[in-house]
Amino acid sequence: MEEANKIPFSLLENKDKTTNNYIIYFHGNGENINDSKYLVAGFLKYIKANFILVEYPGYGIYKNTITSAEQIQKDALIVFDYIKQKFALNDNQIYVFGRSIGTGPAFYLGANRNFAGLIILSAYITLYKLVNDIIPQKAHFLLNENNMNNQENSQKIRCKCLFIHGKKDKLTFLGPIQELYNNLPAHIKENSYLSIQENMEHNSFDFQKDLVEPIQNFYPELKMINIVENDNEYDQYE
Repeated sequence: MEEANKIPFSLLENKDKTTNNYIIYFHGNGENINDSKYLVAGFLKYIKANFILVEYPGYGIYKNTITSAEQIQKDALIVFDYIKQKFALNDNQIYVFGRSIGTGPAFYLGANRNFAGLIILSAYITLYKLVNDIIPQKAHFLLNENNMNNQENSQKIRCKCLFIHGKKDKLTFLGPIQELYNNLPAHIKENSYLSIQENMEHNSFDFQKDLVEPIQNFYPELKMINIVENDNEYDQYE
């Protein structure tokens, strides 16, 4: 898979070498994979999984490629297939985690690939609607209405989903998240969960209470039994 070599992504290995779970992580808009590794390093202490952090075109070191929803979604498929083949993973060993803008490629993978489960943090209906809510005069010029359409992809999700959202989030609002949750296929929704955190904002949260505990409770197989201290060693795959 030569195409995967053109996409920057990082493997953050858990110090618990008994884990055979992998979480593919798509970060938020105001960061790159180098920034997001500090949040993920916190997860490594409590979540029994190795993390793959995927970069977006135009972010960080991912240059010479036009930033577009289509390219981000294409890259998501390429990295997913590459990781599954490289580490010889079964579907039940793979999870996908999307934060904010990263919920776009996460939902897209959920609609097009089979894996164990989705973690959706601070999602939006469509990228167009998100931008339109913030800077409506720019939305028509910046985006196509079909870009990162979580509403459409949520109807095609193949695995159970954990939604985490802050009640005080002023960037991605609670109403649309409830709409996405209710939009899941019936057989998927009955095994999914919407976790609403009372005091959580878009970029301000209690890491343990708002993020770690909902993940551990919904995916008990990912709960770290013996807390392992992780240092800052990261392997870069380019």
